[in-house]
Amino acid sequence: MRTLVLGLALAAGLLLLAPDALAGGWSFDDYLKEKARSDWEGYGVGTMTHRRITQVFRMAGQPDPKKTVAEEKKTISEITETEIVIKVESLESGQWTTTEEREKKGDQLTPKVEDQGTETVTLDGTDYECAKKKVEWMKGEKLDETAIVWAHPEKGILKIKVTGKQDATLTVTDTDASWTVGEHALEGRVLAMTVTIQMGMKLKGKAHMSQDVPGSLVKNDLQGSQGPAKLAVVMELIAFTKK
Repeated sequence: MRTLVLGLALAAGLLLLAPDALAGGWSFDDYLKEKARSDWEGYGVGTMTHRRITQVFRMAGQPDPKKTVAEEKKTISEITETEIVIKVESLESGQWTTTEEREKKGDQLTPKVEDQGTETVTLDGTDYECAKKKVEWMKGEKLDETAIVWAHPEKGILKIKVTGKQDATLTVTDTDASWTVGEHALEGRVLAMTVTIQMGMKLKGKAHMSQDVPGSLVKNDLQGSQGPAKLAVVMELIAFTKK
């Protein structure tokens, strides 16, 4: 399992990449502002997200696929002058464990922006001329991530290509999507996503995002193969509380 099928922590980091790339804002200015900060900034104590991760791994020649289901619940337990304290409850292999994360408030990354002219991005059969920008996200003096961003003045960011901790390309396919999670009616966007994970396997699928949810993720559905191995991963929001 550990050689190819994703563990809970890695899966969570991988599949939250899409929301993290756009960081809760559709416009380029929103992206620069929100990407630098914690996804939890602006929310109150008691804010909670509960997500389920389902993985199905299949190897050619083996009769039955290996299916694993994990869950992760994150809740803001305390907010200090400098930090947001998050209680993390994880269900993996039938057992719940509890840990704690502390995220600093305020800007943690600094963007270096380079204009790269304009380029066309197609959405629903219509071509949109977008400003193309290269953004190097610096953590102190160290490069944390590089993004190429295509942004339209009215439609906002329509495409982004990220290199760094993970390599991914995301292209908006729907700017007027809606979902229901529990009693919450959500609106947002759907993006086509390609991401390269461990051992060079490429996963392709869709990312469903809403600005109403901490971290933006509503659902990601990805599939990929490499040689005899096939992997499908779904991460979905099953409940949340907003304070």
